[in-house]
Parts: sequence; C-alpha cells; structure tokens
Amino acid sequence: MSRLFAPLMLALVMAACTTSPQRLEPAPEINEFYDPFENQNRRALAVNKVVDDLYIKPIANFYKFIVPKPARDGAANVTSNILQPSYIFNEFLQLDFEDAGHSTVRFAVNTTVGVGGIFDVATGMGFENRPEDLGQTLGNWGVPQGPYFIAPFVGPTTARGTLGSLARLGVDPVTLAILPEDISVRAGVIGQRTFQKRIDSDTTLTDVYTRPDGYILLRSLYLQEQAAALYEDGDPYANLPDFE
Repeated sequence: MSRLFAPLMLALVMAACTTSPQRLEPAPEINEFYDPFENQNRRALAVNKVVDDLYIKPIANFYKFIVPKPARDGAANVTSNILQPSYIFNEFLQLDFEDAGHSTVRFAVNTTVGVGGIFDVATGMGFENRPEDLGQTLGNWGVPQGPYFIAPFVGPTTARGTLGSLARLGVDPVTLAILPEDISVRAGVIGQRTFQKRIDSDTTLTDVYTRPDGYILLRSLYLQEQAAALYEDGDPYANLPDFE
C-alpha cells in the first residue's frame, strides 16, 4: 500500500502547485441531458432486462433466501470496507483532506474494532460512509460527464461515470490493487455487491422494467444520483420529474 501512496502524494503536491479542483456550488436545476444513443440505449435496456430476469434477479433472490439478513449485512459491511482505500485515494486526488482523514479513520476503526469490517462500528462513532470514485474526481476537476448510455450487463452510466460504475462493483484500479490476486476473492466481492445491489434496488428496477416510461425514469434517476454525488451541498433531487 505504501508503494501506491508514495507516487500519489508526489502527484498531489505537483497538482496543488499548478491548479485546484472546482469547488462546486449547489446543483442547478437539471432539465437537460445528453442522450445521443437513445435508440441503442433502449435496446441495451431490453437486453439487460432479459439478463436480469434469467440470471441476476433469481440468483439475488436465492442469495436473500438462504443467507440470513445479519450475515448479508456483515458481508455488505466487509465489501464496503474493502472499498474505503479507493474512497481515500479519490479524496486525496480532490485535495479534500478533511474527508480523506474522515475515511481513513473509518477504515481503521472498522478494520480493527469492526473485525475486518464485519461490523460497522465507525458509523456509530460519527464516521459515516462517504463514497467517492474516479468519476466524481474527474467531475470535481471540471471534466464534463459526456453522453449518457446504458452498458449491456452493467446498466446506466456516462462517459465520465464509467469509472464510477466500475468502482461500485469493486473493480476499480485501487480496489484491485489491494485485493488478493485469488480470482475467487475478487469474484466474491463483485458477486456480493452485484446481488446485494439488486436486492436493494428491486422496487426501482421493477418500475423501470414494467412502466411505459421506464427508460426515462432510469435516465432521470441515474443523472440525478450523479449530480447529487458531485454537488454534495445541493439538493438536485428536488428537481426530479414527477412520474406518478
């Protein structure tokens, strides 16, 4: 890990001497989007629905049925803790040293007192989870989000958000750098996050896959979520269209 952070700190010092990330104001009203691939996206969404119906949802439901909730919560805590170094990495890249310190303490507490992250002790101590990914980092440095698209077998994203999508699955470069090379460990992390996310988002995905305006709903939810993550002081959800 020290070999990873040494060049990072050098890069941060150089960056701090030449420029600084944008300190974003609260999010403006979000009523525009860049979706030049809508036709292809709709086809990709249809493919993803088939894959979900055949594989993802049944496996997620089986996982939910055979694994008690306390065990699922513990597994989710472990994989979330594994992602903390990636959050810290991105907070350093954003020159957000306060959040980097916050996440470092959270990681240390949950790794030790929380028995490898099984128990989320840090949240009760005031060190809540603050996810950051490379997509957010690029956004903070002024990189535009680019076109919206739906990736087959992955879901909604943007050109900039692709890196964030990988991070949420645990396959971003920082997480892979600290995970054992054993493929079963890496597959376990990705599988747990995939199936737990499917369980947590069941209501939303049911709406997306069954409603006539499901494509528009998914696009709006995703872009609002990305804006909320980037403009942390704003409330872009206040502008979410009414689908009722």
